[in-house]
Amino acid sequence: MQINSRKKCEIVDIITPKKIVLNGLWFGPIQAKVGFIFIPGLGGNVFSKLDLLAWLAGSHFSVLSLNTRGHDKVAKIQKIDKRTMKGYYSINGGSAHEVFTESKDDIAGAVKFLLSRKIKNIYLIGHSTGCQKSVYYLAKGKFKEKVQGAILLCPISDYASAVQEYGKKKLKKVASIARQMIRTGRGHNILPLNLWPGYVDAQRFLSLYTSNSPEEIFSYITPDKKPYTLLKVKQPLLIILAGQDQYQDRPAKQIANWFDKYINHPRSQIKIFTKANHSLVGYEKLIAKLSHYWIQKGGRNVKNK
Repeated sequence: MQINSRKKCEIVDIITPKKIVLNGLWFGPIQAKVGFIFIPGLGGNVFSKLDLLAWLAGSHFSVLSLNTRGHDKVAKIQKIDKRTMKGYYSINGGSAHEVFTESKDDIAGAVKFLLSRKIKNIYLIGHSTGCQKSVYYLAKGKFKEKVQGAILLCPISDYASAVQEYGKKKLKKVASIARQMIRTGRGHNILPLNLWPGYVDAQRFLSLYTSNSPEEIFSYITPDKKPYTLLKVKQPLLIILAGQDQYQDRPAKQIANWFDKYINHPRSQIKIFTKANHSLVGYEKLIAKLSHYWIQKGGRNVKNK
């Protein structure tokens, strides 16, 4: 692990607009020309992709690795409330209980934090499900106009991946039970493990694994569905796909073509690493170099589909 010898990090606390307390790790200079906000994938945390963060940080680049309220599988998240004796109370978090639409508040808190450090050039960099969060924020989040763009690493539809693994019939059966749980006030109860092998509550299952949820942003499995959230994004996107991504239900080239149809900024670019898998292990230095170049050179000479 190169992070200990090459970079120093700072532990930071972030308060979101809705008074949620989040943790983060800061790499690079306090005041840099460019600040990245790294948003990990499903169940990820501030320690995800440390090698990538080490390469991203530099003399002119800082990186904030963000613990969203969906970090790890189950977590206790603090919400500030001065009316209480402790000054806060705890809510259930982690990927099992996360409410996807609340992720825009998490990222807004991180953006506000970078602005407090006088960083004017802010870019999101999401991996896996962190890509959905990044796009959702850029379409609907507070302070979104302060963000110059986003880098999406392996933006894969969780619904499409689940259809490939379990089939639509299985997903519809579980979704029906999850909806019944919500109707009876059990939306944050964990689904029975003999029904669904993943550890998620009812509302989170519907968010991840149904075709009409706000989280199903990359809707390439449903050709007739327009990705309205993606279409609302005004900033440029650098999209990096893995040719050997184990969660893809179709070749990366087809997913790249779908993105090319709907991304609407002239500086948006798409790159496929043909031999990489979903984790992108071994490609950290190359991704950092590509990201720096895209930002500094306006995205020219990056596209490779």
